[in-house]
Amino acid sequence: MSGRPLPDAAVPVGAVTVRVVRGGFDKNVPNQPVTFTIDGETRVVTTDAEGRAQVTGIRTGTSVQAVAVV
Repeated sequence: MSGRPLPDAAVPVGAVTVRVVRGGFDKNVPNQPVTFTIDGETRVVTTDAEGRAQVTGIRTGTSVQAVAVV
């Protein structure tokens, strides 16, 4: 996995979005479960057709980890 947090005006405040690709940015992985751990609590979200999974309701300063096994 590679990546780093990037601000994006299209993502609502309090949301975290990840994108899952296989091998290159032109190869999105749809219908992939992504496990988000948010302050120790787990949520599983499935990626959409563009390979993106999003969680909302995140408070400032919250610890978030996202894991997808491809």
